[in-house]
Amino acid sequence: MRSAEFLSKVFHPLVVLPISALLFLNFSGLGLSSSVYWIFLWTLISLIPTTITAYLTGEKGLNVSERELRWKPFIVGVSSLTLSLIPFWILSAPAVVLKLGATGVIAVTVFGLANYFNKISVHTGSVACTAAVFTIVSSQAAAFLALSSVLVGWSRVELERHTLIQVVQGAILGVACGMVFLAL
Repeated sequence: MRSAEFLSKVFHPLVVLPISALLFLNFSGLGLSSSVYWIFLWTLISLIPTTITAYLTGEKGLNVSERELRWKPFIVGVSSLTLSLIPFWILSAPAVVLKLGATGVIAVTVFGLANYFNKISVHTGSVACTAAVFTIVSSQAAAFLALSSVLVGWSRVELERHTLIQVVQGAILGVACGMVFLAL
């Protein structure tokens, strides 16, 4: 149970996404200082409001287990991600930053809509999406993330936060959202 809880916390979407986005931008040739700059801006505009909303909505910190309550962080996430694209565009963000932002808007929208009907595992989906995106910059990182998505899926089932079907659905949606990035 301890390892499942650990995996679930370390690979929480609001933790794994900014770290993986920073690494991805750096691996894609943007450079560390530029990557930090864009992720910092994204954190201020989108991640902090979404995290606060999830924290205030969730019954256990950032975990919003009740499907009926998940719409709040999803709405804030989609809105703030969309708004973050405006200063990115005004500040002439590199194309890879804009692609990552657009993919984020699409992914949060897709997961939000899916969660309206079923409690999809966003933990598993976010790691699976990241694995798909990383295939173009680092096969080792992509393989690590793919394995991690399986372990995260196991942890979500082990902690009884999701069923196996919900975890598989999250992984499929995550990979599909990652493919959107690759197609942009």
